[in-house]
Amino acid sequence: MKTCPIEIETTPEHRLELVTLLFDNESLRAGHAEKQARWQDLLAPLIEPRLPDSEHRALQARAIAAAAITCLQAANQEWVRLGGRVDLFGLYDTAVQAIRRPSLFSSPTVT
Repeated sequence: MKTCPIEIETTPEHRLELVTLLFDNESLRAGHAEKQARWQDLLAPLIEPRLPDSEHRALQARAIAAAAITCLQAANQEWVRLGGRVDLFGLYDTAVQAIRRPSLFSSPTVT
């Protein structure tokens, strides 16, 4: 049986209030972290079959799921910091690009 997620219509101002409350409250933040761990458990098995065969494919799938969730978390935090005045999806894309860019941490070539 498939479930249909319910999307609650809200204004950007109301969303900013909710997300700020989530980040500013320790117990809400802890509950959110637990939810994100469950998301990782749900997403990894969906990602794994799309990866090349490898003895580490399950680990790679979990890492990809965790990275995507962490990018969403970072984007949300930046969105709150900026007062909700920027595009959240743009921030998410920026966060994902930061971890996809292999040259970011590469050391200079010594000849």
